[in-house]
Amino acid sequence: MNPVVALGQSGAALPAFTPQLPDFVQPLSVNSASVDSGSLLVTGRVALDGSTGRFLAAFELPENRGTSFIQQGDFRVVLIDKNGHEAALRTWNPDTTNLGPNSPQPFAFTFNNPPDLSAVRLYYQDTLLDELTPGTPPTVTITSPAPPLTSTNTYTLTWGPTPSESTFLVRYSRDHGATWQTLSAPIIGNAYPVDLSTLPGTDHGIFEVIASTGLESAAAQLSGFALENKAPVVRIFTPKADAPFGGSLTFSGSAFDLEDGWLAPGQLSWLGDQDGVLGTGYTLNALLTPGLQRITLQVLDSSAQVGQDERANFTQIFLPLVKR
Repeated sequence: MNPVVALGQSGAALPAFTPQLPDFVQPLSVNSASVDSGSLLVTGRVALDGSTGRFLAAFELPENRGTSFIQQGDFRVVLIDKNGHEAALRTWNPDTTNLGPNSPQPFAFTFNNPPDLSAVRLYYQDTLLDELTPGTPPTVTITSPAPPLTSTNTYTLTWGPTPSESTFLVRYSRDHGATWQTLSAPIIGNAYPVDLSTLPGTDHGIFEVIASTGLESAAAQLSGFALENKAPVVRIFTPKADAPFGGSLTFSGSAFDLEDGWLAPGQLSWLGDQDGVLGTGYTLNALLTPGLQRITLQVLDSSAQVGQDERANFTQIFLPLVKR
């Protein structure tokens, strides 16, 4: 096996609260219902000063992924049709925030309904940095067994055989291929570790491996497996643990479920082990009984999975009123 190389109840005066996404969640998915004649996903990296740049891979996808944002810039990716004409292009300038002039900056653009191509070219101003041309058509077959229904371990998806110059993209669908979640960046090798705990549950799962050699692509699928539903991920943001307060406390938190998405404010219940039910919502004002208390934010998703977060030892301090 070759190693993988990664080429609620809320007071009216409370401010608006935006839920925060857990770090491991990758919410972007592709809706295959908009399929026309497919799309081409082009990926690569450039130096911010334009001194170097190269393609990682181009992948032919069966679905139409929507139009990429159009902007002006010194870098451009150009599709060249079989007659040598420019068929489409994307121009941009990389984000230079907190990066040095030679820091590699990744890019990825989608071209819908591409024509038959002779090349894809990467330019900085008028300088050609890299070019993709048709190569040996790849073949790919998934060789690993179906994943287990319940597992906290990493599942290794394996495949082969393919030309040595192939690059791969790994995707997952939980709904018979109606939507897709991209799991990997473009990689080389013939295996990819999948953390099953980060994938939404399914009764109709599909793993897909797309192989690319230049402008040629092929795909293989492993389908018909099930993964268990996951409990919601719950986070309390304020107040912090062990912090003394006087008067009313403001609580804030959120809950994300891999199957249901963001849970509604009414599904977030705030509980105190001394005061019982405090209320519901992303934000909440509450006056606690003086003393130590454990606060719990608890949620229930559509499959009756429970998730919660806790803060312990809040000390409610009543401040004396001093007349002057």
